[in-house]
Amino acid sequence: MKNIINYRPMFYCFLALLGSILFAKHIFQSNWLLIAIFILIVICATTAFIISKKFIAGLFLLLSICVGIGGYALEMSAFSPEPFHSTSQLEGRVNGSSSTYGNIQYIILENVKVDGESISENVQLKLYGAPYLSVGDKISLVASLTPIKALDDGDVQTYAYKNNCYYNATKKSDITILGNSKTLSEKVQCAVKEKLLQNMNEDNANLAYAMLFGDKSDISYEIKSAYRTSGIAHILAVSGLHIGLIVCALTWILKKCKANNWLTLVIVTAILIFYSYLCNFTPSVVRATIMSFCVLFTKAINRRYDSLSAVGLAGILILLFRPLYAFDIGFQLSFGCVIGIIIFGKSVYRFLRTPIKKFTLPKCIAGPLATTISSQFLILPILLSNFEGVSFLTLFINLLILPIFTIAFVITFFATPLIFISDIFARLLWLPNLLMNFIGTCAQFVSSQTWSIIPHYKFAFASFVCFFAFMFVCSRIFLANKKVKIITSLSLACSTVLLIGLLQLS
Repeated sequence: MKNIINYRPMFYCFLALLGSILFAKHIFQSNWLLIAIFILIVICATTAFIISKKFIAGLFLLLSICVGIGGYALEMSAFSPEPFHSTSQLEGRVNGSSSTYGNIQYIILENVKVDGESISENVQLKLYGAPYLSVGDKISLVASLTPIKALDDGDVQTYAYKNNCYYNATKKSDITILGNSKTLSEKVQCAVKEKLLQNMNEDNANLAYAMLFGDKSDISYEIKSAYRTSGIAHILAVSGLHIGLIVCALTWILKKCKANNWLTLVIVTAILIFYSYLCNFTPSVVRATIMSFCVLFTKAINRRYDSLSAVGLAGILILLFRPLYAFDIGFQLSFGCVIGIIIFGKSVYRFLRTPIKKFTLPKCIAGPLATTISSQFLILPILLSNFEGVSFLTLFINLLILPIFTIAFVITFFATPLIFISDIFARLLWLPNLLMNFIGTCAQFVSSQTWSIIPHYKFAFASFVCFFAFMFVCSRIFLANKKVKIITSLSLACSTVLLIGLLQLS
């Protein structure tokens, strides 16, 4: 019998793991509608594997679901810190994840001692006024500690989870700075930032720092808002685009140096692991690093690379160690973009290359445009439900700025370490500085076109499920005949629109 789906064991196990973690929150909240939908999905998926005679695959799918629900339950139970006394003597070190927004400084304290006793959890301290604490400062103060709830108003506190923060601290006394001790990654980050500020204007230096390390805390709200609304904020978060450019540049250099595939694998992987460490092992960087390793490894052993299996492996490894990353917007956008490109990219490219009255769109335009369009398919509802608004001009501005960003990022990435060898290499940064002025101007222009902005929409979890099911049915990995695909996709599309409409009216 013909297969219903284009089966990739690793990829579908990842989807099962991800979906079960997301559904687990609603299961433990006794949301019976979503529990019924979850059971229906499991039954449909199991039936598809049985019809395709993929019995072992179905078993692994069920195992992934059990692991996902169990992982969610274990992480949520672990995220239940014990309360302390009303006030405590607090000591800790300001780590590199601390950030500043205007006159508010959000401090993440690690290596914390409460009343002289060490605790394994980090503490978040909010300070008002001009920032005066630096990364690496060891501080002491009297503060009240309030446990952070894992679920706040129904939402998983992913910021606290990512930074291992279990308590909020409220300052009750003046802060005493006991000294300063930076980690290797913090020393590198601070040194790079200093060099960028010396050789670029302040706004562009902060943007370049964000492109290199993903830290956007020093970028003004106006600039971040412009980048977000215009749909190019992804260039400020280190992801597959950045890692891909680094890998391409490194492999090209090593090829010129006559390095074989195994040596290339070792050198590039070592550099990517160190770079991931500098970027604090964010989900998007880890995902891109694992996929890059898979590409280089399959090339070294002369095997065919399968992108869906690679993204599935990356997702499984991340979620096994950190299950609640499934609720992180950065994780969702990173995986949504790359999966969209993989399963829709070729189809969109062929469509764009279809001749119209003897005119065919050039490959140099059709390729980047297909990548941009397909990357937005799966993340559009995530963007609309989590951000103030998104401009539909984002497709055009991405087509314009991505080649420019590529030049700016590659030069900045390789020029920055060279500046520490000789200041003469600082002259290389004039071009990224100029290009980033242009990118910023484009972002400001697009974000100012209010007529083009799609407003914020509310999305219930059920509408997300229907939307992604619709995209799955429309994709090339669903192998049913055309009639079944049309009927199923139309049913899911109508359900999605109906659910979204009902939610907007409520």
